[in-house]
Amino acid sequence: MSSTTKADAPKTVNRKTVIAVVIAVVVALVIGIGCYVKFAWMPHDAASKAYDAAVSKVEKANTAFDKVISSADKSVKGVKKNKPLDNQIVADLKAAIAAAQKERVQVGEKPSKTDELNAAAAKYATPPDYSKTVAKLEDAQKKLADSQKQYQQVDAPKDDFIVQRLTGLPDIDGIQAATEDNDPNENLNKKGGYVAAVFFCSPLVDQSFMEGSVLDKGTDCGGSVESYTSEEDAAKRDKYLSAFDGQGFLDSGSHEVIGTVVVRTSTKLNAAQQKTMADNIKNALTRLE
Repeated sequence: MSSTTKADAPKTVNRKTVIAVVIAVVVALVIGIGCYVKFAWMPHDAASKAYDAAVSKVEKANTAFDKVISSADKSVKGVKKNKPLDNQIVADLKAAIAAAQKERVQVGEKPSKTDELNAAAAKYATPPDYSKTVAKLEDAQKKLADSQKQYQQVDAPKDDFIVQRLTGLPDIDGIQAATEDNDPNENLNKKGGYVAAVFFCSPLVDQSFMEGSVLDKGTDCGGSVESYTSEEDAAKRDKYLSAFDGQGFLDSGSHEVIGTVVVRTSTKLNAAQQKTMADNIKNALTRLE
């Protein structure tokens, strides 16, 4: 029977040593976690929150900006049903929309690194100021809306509207609307003809060589405004009148189309007088009140 010696007995671990080691490990972990929280997690969290706050302001500004752009784009699409008098205004509004879309601040994906978050937060710290661009868009949009209203006024206007707008214009008097019974051209309400025709005299034209009423004298005594149902009919009339330009006594005077209206002035007026009178008439017909 063998005996166990003192040297062969299991060594007893000192409990105090174990506790000290455990405490040291725990302390190290706490310090490590604390350092991570303080020097890594907390700065990253702060950067993340700063980034979110900055981006939130940008997105809020973008949302309001997008509504303005969308409204302007809707106006452009609306010209298919509601024509403007000046098509250049549509082109200007389209250009303003394109510039606005280019100016709009685009926010990419959220960065994952702390330094990138801080950089992005600084970049977006001041929200974009779109006020000047918004003002340009709204101004261009209003001009388009006004131009559409102007076109409506010269889209087959009735004779009473034409008479109202001619009344009081410089160098125009003796205004008279044609009827089917007294229309000097016999075109009123006929296929391809005008739906309204208003004739007028002018003190710039010597009336002593003309007799009868304003309608009897016709366009020669001053001019006329002819209203058609379509631009095509107005253009055909304008082309027909062009065939007599410069043809002596057959010359019917100046003529030009605005909307579906043909504005005519007497051949007895000189070129400057014709232009001034035609411009006054066009301005009167398209004036918004």
